[in-house]
Amino acid sequence: MNFFNPYGPFVEYGTKLFNVLFCNIVVAFVIFIAINALDLSASLSSLPFLVFSFFITLLILGISLVGIFKAAFGGIAPHYGFGPAYFIRPFKQLKTRWRLLIIGSFLNVFLIATSLYAVILILTGTLDLPFIMTPVYVLLFLESLIVSFYSFPLMAHTEMSFMDTFKYAFGFAHRHFLVTLASVAITAAAIYMVIYYWMLIFIVPSLAIASISYLVLTFVFPKYELEKFGLDLESYVVKKS
Repeated sequence: MNFFNPYGPFVEYGTKLFNVLFCNIVVAFVIFIAINALDLSASLSSLPFLVFSFFITLLILGISLVGIFKAAFGGIAPHYGFGPAYFIRPFKQLKTRWRLLIIGSFLNVFLIATSLYAVILILTGTLDLPFIMTPVYVLLFLESLIVSFYSFPLMAHTEMSFMDTFKYAFGFAHRHFLVTLASVAITAAAIYMVIYYWMLIFIVPSLAIASISYLVLTFVFPKYELEKFGLDLESYVVKKS
């Protein structure tokens, strides 16, 4: 057996393993930067710096997630391209797609983070709001989360406009209930595993994103004429000879 055959199992699974580690290192790095930036802001007792750190962190996380959704499908499931090459593609498009990639990704992450934080504060009694507001924030969190399962793949794999991305993502999230439910279950399992054993942050996040990407791009996107928006799934297929 030729271990260095570019189409052999050794190179295929070695590349997948590298891509898994790469995507998770990006996630861990962003989280590390976020925690340290927020801790520094809190220690300085500087509200403006705290707000600035929070917004910059969400902005970096949002754009990184677009790249990871690109790399996870292209480099992990079901193919084995070079993950970093897929990851940087959205960044190369910032000049022409800045409105979607910057504002869209930030908005997605901002709504998820702030609504979840509000729910936690209300339930712990830290935020003095009527308890009736809890279902409102829970609904906002769930809506933001399930829409993100489709908006990030759309941002990563198509050239849709800002409005079309979220219009399609909202429709997909409610029309394809089983895929949405499976994506929620994958996300919940990934969060539980990372909380249970933090070292899994170097393995679990990219596998979860790869699984969600696989579900969305295999069972949802092919049912629609998304080629007119630049979707080209055939470009991920590794040609074997």
